[in-house]
Amino acid sequence: MSWSVEPPGTGPEAEPVVTPGADGPTDLDRRILALLLAGVTDATAAVQLGLSPRTLHRRLRRLMDIAGVRTRMQLGGHAVRHGWTEQPAPGRT
Repeated sequence: MSWSVEPPGTGPEAEPVVTPGADGPTDLDRRILALLLAGVTDATAAVQLGLSPRTLHRRLRRLMDIAGVRTRMQLGGHAVRHGWTEQPAPGRT
């Protein structure tokens, strides 16, 4: 999967523009984000997804890096604003 991140604009309201690659966020990324937005604890999310807590943290960190955010709250807002929580169009995974 490839992502491109354009440099942030200027000014306090500017945020980086993230363009997902051809595949966009994976189904696992979307499931992680859905659980994050639902307020599920890391331990519960890891169990539900069949991941180790460390793997869950690594994937969250990667999503935060792609989005150019520092907190999970910012990640949730970014994910909603950029359609990362929506189901992919038919034929995309």
